[in-house]
Amino acid sequence: MSRPVALAEIVTPSNTLTERIKIHQQHDPKCQLIKKFLNNGQLPNPKSKLFFVKEGLLMCTDRKANFNDRSQILKKLVVPLTLVKEVLGLVHDSITNAHQGFQRTLRRVREQYYWANMFNRVLNYVKTCPSCAGKKGHRGQKLPPLQRVPITNRPFEKIAMDAVGPLPLTSRGMRYILVISDYFTRWPEAYGLTDLKSESVATAFEDFFSIHGVPDRLVTDRGTNFLSTAMLSVYEKLGIRKHTTTAYHPQSDGLVERLNATLINSLSHLMGDNRLVIWWVIGICSCLLHF
Repeated sequence: MSRPVALAEIVTPSNTLTERIKIHQQHDPKCQLIKKFLNNGQLPNPKSKLFFVKEGLLMCTDRKANFNDRSQILKKLVVPLTLVKEVLGLVHDSITNAHQGFQRTLRRVREQYYWANMFNRVLNYVKTCPSCAGKKGHRGQKLPPLQRVPITNRPFEKIAMDAVGPLPLTSRGMRYILVISDYFTRWPEAYGLTDLKSESVATAFEDFFSIHGVPDRLVTDRGTNFLSTAMLSVYEKLGIRKHTTTAYHPQSDGLVERLNATLINSLSHLMGDNRLVIWWVIGICSCLLHF
């Protein structure tokens, strides 16, 4: 099973982990070999990373870094092989990442760490993660014919909206999630709801456009809560052009449907303990952090 993660844990390496890396570097043959070459003034491979020692820690940076802009230089910790699995657990299993896929996990690892054969080790870790294998399952590769989709020109010009639930009832009576996503920036928002009546949906939608502005176009499925007389009146007053998806064809609103699946999957990881299930509404913000 996945390593338990404290609620306060974040992806940034803690002082304790940094000290452990420093200690393990002293006993790692490859780290000691790199330090030996540094003492001699050069590395055997001129195309290798730029290694250096800072406060006793072996670190590196990319040769392609822009050294004229120090804010853009990523200083990475060189991780001994004995701690690779622990670091991957921190990056992949932490509460702010919620078991993301291979590409996102690899990108986050490369931002702060370095070790040999990183690509394959990250790939193997994600593929063999029991929590991911048990909850994400296998998705078929049957792809529909490609169709042209009108391109949006600015943020929040066109948004998609959908509802998720019913979920386990929370102590505040929440049972559903209203999910909204922008087609231009892919920015997600999620609101816990007690029900899916038009009044509840309208209240959450009002909160959304009071922050991000009124969209020109809105895409939803054919749910009655989105097509009721009250909601149609709201769209008309705000000047929103309403579009609905084809019946029994959720792929036509794939943006928000994919967000729904990712959100539920992340919540299932965070709320795995049955005692925490009723607190899923608290985990929504943590799940949205990695979008």
